[in-house]
Amino acid sequence: LARLAASADVLLLSATPIHNRREDLAALLALFLGARGAALDDAALARCVVRRSRSEVGTLAVPRVDGPHSLVVEEDDAIPEAILALPPALPAADAGAAHALLLVTMIRQWGSSNAALRGGIRRRLAAACALEASLAAGRHPTRSELAAWSLGDDAQQLALPELLSPTPSLDTTHVSLGELAKTVRAHAMALRSLDALAAARAATDARRAELLTNCWRAERGARLLAFAQFAETVQAYWRALRHLPGVCALTAGGARIASGAIARDEALTAFSPRGDSISASRRIDALLATDLASEGLDLQVASVLVHLDLPWTPARLEQRVGRVVRPGAPNDRVRVYVMEPPARAAALTSIRERLSAKLTAARVTLGPVMPGVLDRAERLAESGDRAPPRLGRDIERVVGRWAGRHPSPDGDSGAVRVAAARPVTGERGWLAIFAGDPPLVAASLRDRVGAELGLIAEAVRCAGGEEIRVTDDDIRAALDAAIAWRDGRWAAALAGVPDIGIWGSRRGALRGVAALATESRSRRARDAIAAAHVRALATGRLGAGAERELRSFSRRSAEATRGDWLDAVGAIPGNLTGGATGVTEQPRLEALLVILPR
Repeated sequence: LARLAASADVLLLSATPIHNRREDLAALLALFLGARGAALDDAALARCVVRRSRSEVGTLAVPRVDGPHSLVVEEDDAIPEAILALPPALPAADAGAAHALLLVTMIRQWGSSNAALRGGIRRRLAAACALEASLAAGRHPTRSELAAWSLGDDAQQLALPELLSPTPSLDTTHVSLGELAKTVRAHAMALRSLDALAAARAATDARRAELLTNCWRAERGARLLAFAQFAETVQAYWRALRHLPGVCALTAGGARIASGAIARDEALTAFSPRGDSISASRRIDALLATDLASEGLDLQVASVLVHLDLPWTPARLEQRVGRVVRPGAPNDRVRVYVMEPPARAAALTSIRERLSAKLTAARVTLGPVMPGVLDRAERLAESGDRAPPRLGRDIERVVGRWAGRHPSPDGDSGAVRVAAARPVTGERGWLAIFAGDPPLVAASLRDRVGAELGLIAEAVRCAGGEEIRVTDDDIRAALDAAIAWRDGRWAAALAGVPDIGIWGSRRGALRGVAALATESRSRRARDAIAAAHVRALATGRLGAGAERELRSFSRRSAEATRGDWLDAVGAIPGNLTGGATGVTEQPRLEALLVILPR
């Protein structure tokens, strides 16, 4: 992507640009901002985002989300305690120990279904079998060697360790190999005990399937869409529901209905408006799918959506809901359910806390996002006025209400529109708008000054009081503070790209151009075009792709002749749009709202 974007104007379209943290968005913006993308604060990130609420995007109706409603199955603590008691597994020779990650993964599998847990145990036992056989042959296998042991539906295809790993590790003795084998056997024995414990609780999956069936049947005539992370979970629900007409399981392995396997495209056609015209025996009314169906598909015929488990990111939850909550969908309402993980699993993985934290990271930068993915309290919190794309309209409303009510003192700020308002709370401060490319908003409250979104949102809320009259001294003090903040910010921007490595490669490129002075006149004439491009690269705005290639060529410059190096660097594509910092002129103070408790 970085290479493709290096010489192009870039427009990024995404419904879910943030999955885990704000750096996800910064990484996308680096495609055209380069190293500067990592230095953007929340306000700067927000200026790169254009979004509208559903009420602003035309007349097509969008279904209302009803929920999410919780589906709860009680569980005892025997399985999570057994998982936590597992002895450490032996990693491959080239892998690090990751015992905590293994435990979290197995807890999450158990939270999805007993079938998913048993599938995970089966794969761990297969790896233990491969390890034990290789250790018996005097080899500690690597990850790629373990991958050669294929696991089928009913048996494991055993590889020959002597062929896969012909040279034993130099620092491994037969005694240590024996100790490693003991570790493998202890872990495998504990896995078999855990598997027996899970098998004895198979009825849990049946109770979950019963809850799923009940919420589907409660919506007479509804079509059901259910998502899970694990294929074993999908298959477990399908086995429990396959006696009902029109139930289909869709995983990476294909699609299956009661009469047998069908093509994936056939299943998706049958679960669509076109499915109404096919025979009743082929119609699909309930689609149980892994997350491979949660992106890029239109499944809007469903009016009941069930999360059979909770993924790691709220973006994945939103993508699931987005399959059915679509403009022009035939249903006025979509009822959303969540099959809650057992309380112990939720506590051990902190899944809801993680989802809430990631949702907050997205909301601070993007505004209200992802309706219907968490509980109502969290959804209400999402609608707060810290939403950056909406914050601009709130600022326009507040400043526009008072703008121009007061003359401004003479001087640097002679053209500034000035207003004053009594704060809703007792704080004093100001809200300033600076004209520029891009425009800039700053605020001050309680001796805090800055462009952070939280501070601006607080100032907007605070400035909702009645209009007041203030003295020239009050206005001048606020103007001086706003201008001083602007000057400091502008000076910092002039310092340039924050990544020192970028400056090093740019200096190297300019040194290469300067060395042309020692070349012959004919050589300088031949290289003039390439040299001009290299200068532009070294002083212009670059995206991540051009920065990466410039670094690479600068590192290799000592190994090439000057002319060859210039030609190579001159071939780097760059969408050049101004100086290295992108700062062309100082922002001009345009409007100031003084907030005084009088």
